[in-house]
Amino acid sequence: MKISLVCAACLAVIATTLPAHAYSLWKCGGQPTRWLFNPALYIDTVSFPAGSPERTEIEAGFHETNQNPSPFTISLLSTAGGVGILNGKNEAYSANIAPDVSFTQLRRICVIFPGGVPFAQLYEADIVFSSTYAWTLNSLKANNPYYAGSGTLRPIRVSATHESGHLLGLEHVSTEYNVMGDARRHLHTNGSYAFSYFGEDASDGAIALYGAQSSSFEDVSASHWRYNGPDAANEYSVHSRTRIFDSSGINELSKVTVKGEPHYRVNPGQVIKAEFVIENNGKTTQNNVSYDIRLSDNDYISASDSLLTSGAIGSLARNVVYPRLFTVTIPASLTSGNDYWIGVLLDSNSTISEVNGDNNRAYIGIRVN
Repeated sequence: MKISLVCAACLAVIATTLPAHAYSLWKCGGQPTRWLFNPALYIDTVSFPAGSPERTEIEAGFHETNQNPSPFTISLLSTAGGVGILNGKNEAYSANIAPDVSFTQLRRICVIFPGGVPFAQLYEADIVFSSTYAWTLNSLKANNPYYAGSGTLRPIRVSATHESGHLLGLEHVSTEYNVMGDARRHLHTNGSYAFSYFGEDASDGAIALYGAQSSSFEDVSASHWRYNGPDAANEYSVHSRTRIFDSSGINELSKVTVKGEPHYRVNPGQVIKAEFVIENNGKTTQNNVSYDIRLSDNDYISASDSLLTSGAIGSLARNVVYPRLFTVTIPASLTSGNDYWIGVLLDSNSTISEVNGDNNRAYIGIRVN
C-alpha cells in the first residue's frame, strides 16, 4: 500500500501535516492538494476482465470510497491495455510490482505565486495492484486470516478502498483507527462477512478537501476493531479487536480463542463492560443515537436477539472515532461452558435516514464459566 508522488511545477517546499488525531492531507504552502474536478478512473480490462471476481471486488472497494459525505466521486470507466504510470490518464491495473502489493502514483502541481499565494492541484493518479500476489477475492470471514480464514492478508477489495483514498487526496495516518492506516483490520463484521469501509476519519478528510455534499448523507456504524497505536515506522495505525472488561472498565477479562476469534470468560450474573468502536461517517452530528445491547447464540447480531440493555449516545460527531464501553449484566440463566455473542445495534429505533443501515452492528464472543 505504498504511495508515490510526482510533483510538477513545484516552486516551494511541500509540507505534509499529521495532526495528533485526524486525517492527513498533502499540502502546498498550507493549501490542501485536491482535484479541481471529480476524476475518471479507467480500469484495465486486460488486468481485470469484466465480470471477473477481481474486477467485482476492486470496483466494490472504489465504491466504498465514493460512499463519503463530500461531493467527491470517482467515475469508473474501462480501458483495454496501453496502461502505464503517468501517461496522462488515471488508470487502475495490475503488474509485477514485487515486493509491493499495491501502490498509488499521484501527480500534482504545487506553485507558490508572488505574495505567498499557493496553488495546489492533483491531476493524475494510477493505482497498481500486484499481478503476482495471491489476492483474497471476497469478504468472507472464512477467507480472512484475521478470523482464522485460509486467505491471504490482503483482500483486493481492502486495498482498493485504501488506494482510492490516496486518489481522493488522503495520506497515511498512524494516530487513529482508520482505513488509511491498518486497512486490513478496518472492517465491519456481522455473521459470515467482514467488509472494508471508508470510515469516519477518511470521511472527515473528504469534507476537509471538498466540503459537504448538498444532499443528505447520514451514516453511523459500529465495529469490533479498535486503534492500538502506530506501527514501528509511525506510518500506519495498528488495529486490534475490541475487549471485554470487568465492572471497573479497567481489567480485561481472560479469554479463549474460538474459530480464530476471542471469546471472553464470564460468569452468570456478572456485570461487565463491552467495548465497541462507534463512528459517524455521515454529514452532520447525530444526537441521542439509540442503541441496543443484545445477546445472540451465534455471531450474527439482529433485532430478534435477546435484549440485555438499551440507551442513547448523547452526541455523535464526525470528528473523532469513539471507543465506547457499554455496561452489561450477563444473564444468570446462561449455560455453563457454552459460547454466546454480545452485540451492539446502533440506531435501534431507526430514526436516522442512513445510506447504509447494515453496518450498525458488531459483536464480541463470550464463554460462560
